[in-house]
Amino acid sequence: MSCPSNEYRCEVRLCPEPEGGHSAYVAQLPGVVSEGRTVEYACMSAAAALIAALRLYRETNEPVPWREPRPLKPSELSQWIVVSL
Repeated sequence: MSCPSNEYRCEVRLCPEPEGGHSAYVAQLPGVVSEGRTVEYACMSAAAALIAALRLYRETNEPVPWREPRPLKPSELSQWIVVSL
């Protein structure tokens, strides 16, 4: 979701993977997914994916399809990130 100026604060949902690491997705923006060996790296990768998606929406003059996140699953972790364009 949008913050002042060109900053966006979003929730990243993280799921431990059986083979190790975590998958990650931005709860408020469909299609923004990533992964990482650690929670920290998965969040950094999700932030990079979010920036890329937001830039694409901006460049194509398309509205960002924000959505309300679904409830957190018991197996998921939640971290908040702030990105700037």
